[in-house]
Amino acid sequence: MRRRFRTPLSLLALAPVVLLLAACGSGSSTSSSTEAKHEDPFAQLRFVLGKFPYEPWYSDCIVKQVEGKLNAAELEELAELPVEQGRKVALRFALGAAPKCVANGRNPISPDPSHVQIQLLRVGYASTLEELGKRQGLSATQTTCLSRTVARFPDAKIVALGNASEKERERILVEVVEGCAK
Repeated sequence: MRRRFRTPLSLLALAPVVLLLAACGSGSSTSSSTEAKHEDPFAQLRFVLGKFPYEPWYSDCIVKQVEGKLNAAELEELAELPVEQGRKVALRFALGAAPKCVANGRNPISPDPSHVQIQLLRVGYASTLEELGKRQGLSATQTTCLSRTVARFPDAKIVALGNASEKERERILVEVVEGCAK
């Protein structure tokens, strides 16, 4: 049985960032509202992207794509939003930017990530795949199988998943889905 995910699989490369952005706290309670108004509205996105083993060109592209979607007035509005709401808006734009930043022949994941960076990717991919499985109507047992299977991928396969073309990523994930759908 072949299941086709409706979510573009190119977004999977950015999925771990989604989880980390969602988990980030609301920032320092000691900063003044004046400081918050003049803070770079994409600073948190840049900070989170920096935690992952993304190549600089990929991180820069994500931020530029997000910035390019907003005019000066919208940027000002975003800067004035509460941190949590601003993070959600930036995240929505980042997800839309990911497919545009994948370049033929260029890998978005660094060839020499640290163990911590690989773990961030692994957890992000496993959680995202589990959530996608739920949306596709898989049972709880099947979705747990999806996340556990990806969580057991060797480091090299995690990097390969992040650097794979959409077609190759789909092939890898279809194998996982088929193994768990039995």
